[in-house]
Amino acid sequence: MFKTLYLFMTFLSISDVVLAATTNWPGLPPDCWSEARIVHNIDNWKKLPQNFKIEKVKIEKPVKFENVSPNKGYSYKNEGFRPDVTISIYAEKDHLTVIKITDVFGVSDIKWINEKLLFIRIWWGRIAIDDVIFDVEKEAIVYTEPAVDGFQAYQQYKDFCKKLGGCKCINKEDSIAQIQDSDYINIVKKTKAGVLEKGLPDIVIPQWLENTFTCGGKATWEVNDCGEGGDGRTAPACVESIIPQQNGYYLHISIIVADTTGQKIAKPQTMMIYFRKPDGYKTLDLINVKTISEAIRLYKTDLSVKSK
Repeated sequence: MFKTLYLFMTFLSISDVVLAATTNWPGLPPDCWSEARIVHNIDNWKKLPQNFKIEKVKIEKPVKFENVSPNKGYSYKNEGFRPDVTISIYAEKDHLTVIKITDVFGVSDIKWINEKLLFIRIWWGRIAIDDVIFDVEKEAIVYTEPAVDGFQAYQQYKDFCKKLGGCKCINKEDSIAQIQDSDYINIVKKTKAGVLEKGLPDIVIPQWLENTFTCGGKATWEVNDCGEGGDGRTAPACVESIIPQQNGYYLHISIIVADTTGQKIAKPQTMMIYFRKPDGYKTLDLINVKTISEAIRLYKTDLSVKSK
C-alpha cells in the first residue's frame, strides 16, 4: 500500500470513506481526482526518530560518488533497498556522513535540490511516506513532511461512493462490482479459521473472530486490492475484516480471495495483519504483526508495548 499500503493501505473502512468524502483532505476528496496522487500533511507516521540515524565515518582522502551536487564538490551514493537503506555523503570534510534508514519499504527520489540540500522520499509501507530534506553541510535534517500515497484511497472512493453515495463528485449507483464484493465476503465467512493458520479452531472465520477478538464491537467487512495496487500493477482481491477493540485500536485482518485475474483461489490465505489506532482518518499508532497467533498474543496484552 506504502501502499498497507500494509498497508499499508489507506486504512479506510466503508464508513470512513463516506465520512471523509467532504472533509479533511487538503484539496478535493479522492472521488474528485482525475488520477491517484500523493497527499501531504495528513498523518504522522512517527518513524523518523528511531529509524533515521546519522553517523560519521573517517576517510583518509577525498572521494567522489556517482551522484554529484550542482557545486561539483559534494556527492552521494545510496545502497540497499528493503528493509534497510544507507546513503553515504561526501561534503568536502575529513569524514563521510552516513545516513542509515531502517525498517523501510523503500527509499525513492533521492536527489539534489540545490548545492547542499538532498531530498529523500522514505516509504514506511505501501502508502506511508516521509519526505526529508537533509543539509549535507550541517549534517542534519532541516525539513520533514509526512505524506500518503493516495492510490488506494482513489480506488476505494471510486468504488464505495458508487455503492453508498454521500460523496462530492460521484453519486451512488448499482454495479457488478458490488455483487462480486458480496460474493468474496461470503467466501471468507464460510471458510474455517484453521485454513488461515495452523492451530486455529475448526470453526468459520466470523464465529472465530467473535469468540477471540470482538470485545469492542462487531467486525465489519470490505473488499480491496490487498494494498498491492499503488504501483500500477494489476492487484489481487482481499476481504478485510476490521474489528474494534476496547482500547481504541482496530484489528485489521486482510485475506486474499482472488488472484490478479479475478480468479478465486482454492483456499483463502492471510495477506496482512495489523492493529491501528485511528483519530478520524488519521493514524495515531500502527502495529504490524506477522501471524494471527502474534495478533492474539498482542490482543491479550497491552498494545502500547510494541511487538519486537
